[in-house]
Amino acid sequence: MRILRMRQVPRVTSIALGAALCMAGAPGYGAERATGNGYGTRDAYAVINLAPGMGYRSRINTRGQAAFEYTNLANRLRVGFFDGDRVSDISPPGSDASALGDMNEKGEVAEYGLLLINDGAARVPFRWCPAAGWTELPVLGNSDTTYPSAINDRGVIAGESYLGDSYHAVRWSATNNLLRLQTPPGFGESYAGEINEHGVNVGSATDATGAFHAFVWDTAGVPTDLGTFGATAAVALLNNKRGDVAGWLDLYSPDFQSFLWSPGKGVTRVGLHALPAEMNNLGELVGRIYNPDTSVNHAYVFSRARGLVDLHRAPFTSSEAFHIDDRGTVVGEMSSDIPGAVTRRAFRWSRSGEAVDLNTRLVDPPGGLVVTQAIRISPRGDIIANSNAGLVLLRRSGGTDAPVLGPIQIPDIVRAGEPVALTLSFRDRNAGDVHSATVDWGDGGGPQPAAISELGGRGELSASHTYARAGGYDIVVRVTDSTGRTTAQTRYLRFFDLLCAPGIVGEGSLPAVAQRGPQATLVFRLAAPLESACRNTQPFTFELQGRVAFKGERLERVSRNGNTVHLEGSGTLDGRPGYRFSVDATDGQHGGAPGTDRLTVRIEDTKPASAGVRLPALNYGVANSKLEAVRASREGVLPPTALRLVE
Repeated sequence: MRILRMRQVPRVTSIALGAALCMAGAPGYGAERATGNGYGTRDAYAVINLAPGMGYRSRINTRGQAAFEYTNLANRLRVGFFDGDRVSDISPPGSDASALGDMNEKGEVAEYGLLLINDGAARVPFRWCPAAGWTELPVLGNSDTTYPSAINDRGVIAGESYLGDSYHAVRWSATNNLLRLQTPPGFGESYAGEINEHGVNVGSATDATGAFHAFVWDTAGVPTDLGTFGATAAVALLNNKRGDVAGWLDLYSPDFQSFLWSPGKGVTRVGLHALPAEMNNLGELVGRIYNPDTSVNHAYVFSRARGLVDLHRAPFTSSEAFHIDDRGTVVGEMSSDIPGAVTRRAFRWSRSGEAVDLNTRLVDPPGGLVVTQAIRISPRGDIIANSNAGLVLLRRSGGTDAPVLGPIQIPDIVRAGEPVALTLSFRDRNAGDVHSATVDWGDGGGPQPAAISELGGRGELSASHTYARAGGYDIVVRVTDSTGRTTAQTRYLRFFDLLCAPGIVGEGSLPAVAQRGPQATLVFRLAAPLESACRNTQPFTFELQGRVAFKGERLERVSRNGNTVHLEGSGTLDGRPGYRFSVDATDGQHGGAPGTDRLTVRIEDTKPASAGVRLPALNYGVANSKLEAVRASREGVLPPTALRLVE
């Protein structure tokens, strides 16, 4: 039973008041947008730090506002908001974790918060905007699991709510009235994906046999069953202003592929093993072509006029496209697992097919900064990207007044009792600013002053520290300018005692197999010694963050076969005990091998089936969307160097 209410939490507004204030909109670029500095007239980007660590689901609008997911120092998934000048955490108050659904042109955000109540967890939907803050959205019945997945510029939100024993597609009006989206008789569970500016949204529902059908719901919520287009199953994920619909076909068969459906034109199959990511308002679709034999991806763009265009370029071995704007500009990544080659770079492709490494277009970036993955492009051409310095915004109109930090750099080999040297490069567009810095080494000593050398807005930070014992430490560097603007950078450091080597370490994200709602991606952190004598004294870490939060509490068994390590143990799900895990982690580059990093996770509920525990976030690899006290598994092919065997 869902008993949570947010009366005690400040800035959670009433439904009516929240809707009225959100409709007022919010500022974006402000003076920066009005004045500019010439970036918009040339192919160059200023760098703005958004969040340390890796970013996930992200949105950016014409105003220059951005909403994004990131992980904080506690390795909890959070939602951040960039107003054009500053970043703030907009996760619902009191939430243990949160995830982004979507953001519109007004800066309204649809999100959910994971709130812990009475040894359980509720996933509660919210609308947020700069003027009104948080407004809790109504749910079906006493549902404790509701996800908002999309919001249009009119403020209408689409998503799904779990009630009884199944999910149901729902929609919230701009004034937060809840509508359950109906399906024809004989259909069971239903899910809502995107919603366009006309208020039409797409999704899927299961028929009496359990097969998925693609669905469209019009402005009034009236459903249209598009069927399966001759496949065994079809899931609609994307739509646009023109009414084009894109999604999956035969997702759980060896012949999975994408489709594009348009009113009056019918359906077109994009290509075998072509998986969709995003679609623009011209009906151009981007994503990745997956090779099941090699686990290699190739970025693609598809349209009815041009057909399937492979965007991959040598000498890279893998690539993926994540977003496309209405000018036909595609953003994504290309990577290589060839020893000694460039491993991962953020790329931009023009409609003509020209591929540009975005690292060649950065204006005076901090030393050591590498932009690795471009995940979103705005109508103005600004790009949200991941880098080795965290989530960043590449902005054509210039930077902000805050310092811009590069990655924390420390030696590859760290030992207890020996000094660790740390360096970090930074930039400030205000050449006259003077900077100070601190380093918190994560072992209880608190922030310590760091040395800085700087000249004309370019600076270098240095510090040294000795750890008393091996373990896992969150290092936090803060650089503050003379006006009080501060930017933080973090790095998780994990090292083992020599007696406990070898060990396995890694962090990153497990990609979604099928994304029917917000944050299908799982964030992981893993570190474990491989010698049994060390397991009781050496800290062990295995954590997952996404729609659920799993934490490994006890490591019970470790085995190794070549460059693959198998771990088994027990842990907690959303703070509840009674779960077992097994992990197979493969370091594809161990010993100089040209392989691929892989991570396979299996979670098993040890309680009886009557407990009825659902694990929706771990279940994107199977046809059913919920699990009730059974098993869940997830396997992902990771970027090179995501996992590392330490010897």
